[in-house]
Amino acid sequence: MKLSYLYILFLVSCYVFSQNIIHKVEPKETVYGITHRYGITEDELIKANPFLQERSLQIGDELVISKGETTPTAQQNYNPGDDDYIYVTIEPKETIYNLTKTYNISEETLRSLNPSLSEGLKIGDIIRIPKSKETNPKGMHLVQPKETVYSISREYNLKPEDIYAVNKDIQNGVIKIGSYIKIPTKSTVKKVEEGNFIHQVKAGETIFSLINKYDTTLENLLVANPKLSDGLKAGMELKIPVQENAIASLKNGTPKNDGTKKNIILFLPLDASSQESSAYRKASVEFFLGAKLALDSLSTASQKISLRLIDSEGKEFQNFLNSTNFADTDLILGPLKSDNILEIAKRTQDYNVPIVSPFSNSEELRKYSNIIICEPLIEYMGTKIAEESLEVYNDQKVFIYYWNEEEKKLAESISKQILEKQPKASIYITRDASSIVPPKDIVTEQYGEVISILVSSNEDAAKTYLDEIGKYDASAFRLFSTYYNTIYDDAKYKPFLEKSNFTYTIERKINQNGQNEKNTLYKFKDRYCKLPSKYSVIGFDVTYDFITRMQDEKGSLDMKSITTQLASRFDFIKKESSGAYLNKGFRLVRMRE
Repeated sequence: MKLSYLYILFLVSCYVFSQNIIHKVEPKETVYGITHRYGITEDELIKANPFLQERSLQIGDELVISKGETTPTAQQNYNPGDDDYIYVTIEPKETIYNLTKTYNISEETLRSLNPSLSEGLKIGDIIRIPKSKETNPKGMHLVQPKETVYSISREYNLKPEDIYAVNKDIQNGVIKIGSYIKIPTKSTVKKVEEGNFIHQVKAGETIFSLINKYDTTLENLLVANPKLSDGLKAGMELKIPVQENAIASLKNGTPKNDGTKKNIILFLPLDASSQESSAYRKASVEFFLGAKLALDSLSTASQKISLRLIDSEGKEFQNFLNSTNFADTDLILGPLKSDNILEIAKRTQDYNVPIVSPFSNSEELRKYSNIIICEPLIEYMGTKIAEESLEVYNDQKVFIYYWNEEEKKLAESISKQILEKQPKASIYITRDASSIVPPKDIVTEQYGEVISILVSSNEDAAKTYLDEIGKYDASAFRLFSTYYNTIYDDAKYKPFLEKSNFTYTIERKINQNGQNEKNTLYKFKDRYCKLPSKYSVIGFDVTYDFITRMQDEKGSLDMKSITTQLASRFDFIKKESSGAYLNKGFRLVRMRE
């Protein structure tokens, strides 16, 4: 009622100043068209018609065009001093087709710059046409082949929803080559929630500016924001409704996390039509079986888990990334390959969604602060073996055996760490297993003890190494290894390893005697009629661990806890504040007689 009263009072005052021009708004007219018709700015029109600060233009409105302003013109090329456009007044018999030919522009370009054309041409309408095809007019972007909303948003340092919010016509997910879309000067959409863009009001913003920014109406804003009737205040959050035909991620949104529901996306390469090997896809399926068991174990009445399984190799992968809002995603698991993880990291960095890499620990991944690398880094395993060697060091010779150049770097690192604690230690780094010879007392002919470290995952290397040192008594060695190899369980080598108190590190190993481990293995076998494979174990461990780390209602992860799951140990650190979380957790196995 208050608004209506002020509006009527204002109209009365308009007629008092009879020297001003009164323009009655007709169907299809817009603020944009009227201001350019009379050669005035939007600010001048609003100043003369304050009610436009509170609502959008309506048919039948009588607008005051202040005295001294330009009267309507019928020039074919009316230009109010705009450097980016020419303005054309529609004459009788004019058509859209003629306009595209006359000004050598596409129909998509013409319609995108003049939304009123969706209702047809009207005599007297003023439309705008860009002066140059080489440059984007201020506040606009001409869509090029292969561009997406995501790529455009990155170009202007915005979020995709910022682009969607000010361009209603593309909220259906269709962006046409050759069309212009509006580009906001800065990011203003805080998030997307249940079919609404959430805009946080800034100082100086008005209802009119928001109505024009988001091309909506006062009625829509009031329905979505009942508290708006009490006035617009800086800091308040407004809901800006999306279009009915909007893509799912905008229209439906992700239900707000109430503390009992965790929203998780699992990316796995499952597309049977891809060129990936069948073994690779099988590993993905096995990973999912383990993840599913973990989800079922953790999903209770008090904690619900929403899981979306997305194919990271399928043809819809890019479409999903381009159209999905990640604001309410609590956790992303996968994909398995580093290049896919990098792409997702780039798309989600504005949302700071944790991305868990189950297998890949490539150098490139370590640059992103929201990536969590689960595969333990071999350098941490090397450090542990150096520490274990120092525990038994007593002036013995130390041999470090490696197989290739990459392993040589690790061997040198272990040597350096030992020398930091024992500067006088005699350390021999070698590729020749036959050179690893314990010292022999010339009187007693007894062999003295040496420390020998195997730094290789190669089975041939391990076999060659054990065959050579196996020529001597096992008691002459204190053996260590930075890698697990299946031949350690071979009956041929096992007695020798046990007698030498062999100690090695391994990424993951199931404690067959643990009751929790037994229960999990039983559940897996009961459900799938088989014991879990390596990939199922990783799927279970990673999924179980990170869901249990989500403790508060915001889904924040507790990254300080050191945990042990079915087979894996997780102990995360950040070497750099702006880098990824790295796992320095692994299992240490000691073989004894």
